[in-house]
Order: sequence, then structure tokens, then C-alpha cells
Amino acid sequence: MSKEVKKYLKRIFEAGKIEEAMREKLEIMRSRQESPGGGSYGFGGVKTSRRKDALGDLAAAILDFENKLARYSLKLIRDEAELKRILDLLKDGTQKAIMTWRYICRFSWEEISNRSNLSVMQLTRIHNAAIIAVAAIFENSQPIFCK
Repeated sequence: MSKEVKKYLKRIFEAGKIEEAMREKLEIMRSRQESPGGGSYGFGGVKTSRRKDALGDLAAAILDFENKLARYSLKLIRDEAELKRILDLLKDGTQKAIMTWRYICRFSWEEISNRSNLSVMQLTRIHNAAIIAVAAIFENSQPIFCK
């Protein structure tokens, strides 16, 4: 069961990183819309004879990407809410804090170490114990994450 919990946590962590990358890409797309540069090149450096059409195409591409990001973010919000409910069942407050900082806030181990005044080695031990505790929670409540 611990393997499944690790996969579940990794999926949420990576989804958060993907969402961050998507948000950065959207900002780049928006900056291209504000200053498409050169006038004769549209979205993605494709040469266009009509700047107005290129700007319209760029606006449509941005809108499509915003919709894709919104759907992705909604799924991530739901997954994180499910994880928060699970972490609320942890009895150990330190385990709960470490798991929240890592998988909801997506802090690095170094940042968690600084916030908690624990070494990365201590964090690893507590994290491993938390994974076992989460696995026990799932065993007792018939997990819904194993799809």
C-alpha cells in the first residue's frame, strides 16, 4: 500500500509543478500578445501577411490555453482537497505539516528543513513514517485514489 501512496503523492506533486509551468507559459503567450514584435511575424514566429489576423490567432490560442489551464487547475484543486482531507486524519502534527508543505505548498526539502528546524535526514524519516500512516488511513477507509 505504501507504493500506491507514494505514486499518489508523486502524481499530485508533479501535477502542481506542471500547473506552475503552464502558468509561466501563459504569461509568455500574453507578453507576445502585448508586443508581438516585428509586425510581420505572428504567434510562434510564423510569418503572416496580416498582422491583425496574427493577433486574432494569438488571442484565440491564448484563450484555448487558458481553458486548458483552467480544466487542469480544477482537477488539481480537487486532488489537493482530497489530500488535505486525508492529511487532516494524521495524528502527528509534524507529519501533517511536512506532508502539507511538500505536497500542497510544493516546498523543497531544504525549505521545509528551514521552516521546521529539522535536518533533511530527519524530514526523510518523518516523511516515510507519514507515508505509512497515510497508507494505514487508506487501508481503513477503502481508498478512492487507486484508480
